[in-house]
Amino acid sequence: MLWQLSIKNLAIIDDITIEFGDGFNVLTGETGAGKSIIIDAIGLILGGRADRDMIRSGENAAAVDAIFEIDANQALIDKLKEFDCYDEEEPQLLISRQIFANGRNVNRINGRPVTIGCLQDISQYLIDVHGQHQHQTLLNKAFHRGLLDSFGQGIVPILQLTKALYEQWHSLCIKILEIEKSAEDFEKNRELLEYQMNEIFDAELIEGEDDELLEKKQLMKNAENITDSLEAAVKYLNEGRRDAEGALDLLRATAEKLRHIANLTQEYEQLHEAADSLYYEAEDLSDSLHKALRHVEYSPEKLEIIEERLYLIHSLKRKYGKTIEEVMQYGISIQQKLKDMDFNMSNLDQLKQEESEASQKLQDACNQLHQLRIAAAKILESRIVEELSGLGMKNVQFSVEITPADSITQYGADNVEFFISTNPGEPMKPLAKIASGGEVSRIMLSIKSALADADQIPTLIFDEIDTGISGQTARAAGVKMKAISKNHQVICVTHSAQIASLADQHYYVSKTHEAGKTRTHVELISGEEREKHIAEMISGSVVTKAALEHARELIQGNAEK
Repeated sequence: MLWQLSIKNLAIIDDITIEFGDGFNVLTGETGAGKSIIIDAIGLILGGRADRDMIRSGENAAAVDAIFEIDANQALIDKLKEFDCYDEEEPQLLISRQIFANGRNVNRINGRPVTIGCLQDISQYLIDVHGQHQHQTLLNKAFHRGLLDSFGQGIVPILQLTKALYEQWHSLCIKILEIEKSAEDFEKNRELLEYQMNEIFDAELIEGEDDELLEKKQLMKNAENITDSLEAAVKYLNEGRRDAEGALDLLRATAEKLRHIANLTQEYEQLHEAADSLYYEAEDLSDSLHKALRHVEYSPEKLEIIEERLYLIHSLKRKYGKTIEEVMQYGISIQQKLKDMDFNMSNLDQLKQEESEASQKLQDACNQLHQLRIAAAKILESRIVEELSGLGMKNVQFSVEITPADSITQYGADNVEFFISTNPGEPMKPLAKIASGGEVSRIMLSIKSALADADQIPTLIFDEIDTGISGQTARAAGVKMKAISKNHQVICVTHSAQIASLADQHYYVSKTHEAGKTRTHVELISGEEREKHIAEMISGSVVTKAALEHARELIQGNAEK
């Protein structure tokens, strides 16, 4: 429920805080004092449109803060968790809204910045506002099905089942359509895909193969130069140049000379060892050069084979990937696509069978839902007529028309629309054709009264819905709101003394003029002050003794009930 509302610099309100209570809360006061601004402030908290023109003259920003008691409202808690705005250690919910003169808005839930869409999603679990400007939902026939479903005995569980079956059936339909569409497109490309897969797999590619082939190609193309270089190196080591001794002979002679003095000092011994080591290393080098020379290969036939293989690999990489690995992976992906499509096509008949069974279950649920709605409609029609009769609409006829929908949805296969005739002899017309605001207000109140037990919204606001009614009819409207307040917090803005006298908490809204500015004041009144104010509502600004006595009788009469 709405526990506290704080408003700052909104229109003529500079700074007020209202603490609402359980049960029936009534706001009264002179016209233009700010009652509608209070309702507008609540509308802002619920995600209503903000306009910088709403900011109090001379101020840079307006702010509205509302504190709600969460209690055990699990639907609200789940929605808050969805938006990551739930504090498990805090039993209250704080919603704040700031409007700045530069057009910027700041919205917060429990201190966390949120969007207007988030506020609007949350609001449907907090407050339901009804007034001269909030009846569009009632006049929208799309709203009627939900009202009937929340009223009907046993409808909600079947509706939940219908939604689950619809999702299952719809999912199967989409899957079948996707497979059939994919199969149609796939068959057009199957030949190409199979050709690409075979081209890749027939190549029997090996990762890194292209680098090895490029190296072999370079060696074979330079075979003559390699042979010349290796032969010259062998000659220099073994035969020397121009009949001179080879490098090996010279290194051996060097080592031999140093051997004769190696035993004289440690330095000479090290020089001998170094020369000896160089000789043996040169000898190993000579062996390696001979071996390398024997492995030099040149074959025009083999070179052609290598070049053809490299050309094939290059062609595949140009078409299917930058590397051999990517080409091979592409081939595997095509193979998997073909397997998946063959698998899906082989299971298509099974899916169609499942879809047929799901469709039948859904149809059965829709039929059951239809029968429950028909039964609920008869009871609701009777209840609404009874409620409206108590509000002075004695000859009213009310009908809930249930007709087949164009297609099955998660809500079943029914269209639901309310029809009404307010005068004898008039034909039944859609509720949207009702022109009288007072009649629509009474119809809305009757529906809310009929649905009071089923309605899960904790707070209901009735903004001057007593427009167009007075006397006993107004009192009957008040009695209905009072009854609704047993299970909901009700906040009502009214000009009716009969309704105001029923309040559990009575707030008086007034205005003063100070320093050239208008200020709104809200005070919780009781006792003699309340009696005097209700007397003013009865007789006007001049309170007569009779009006004061009538006010006492109204308040005392209500207190005794």
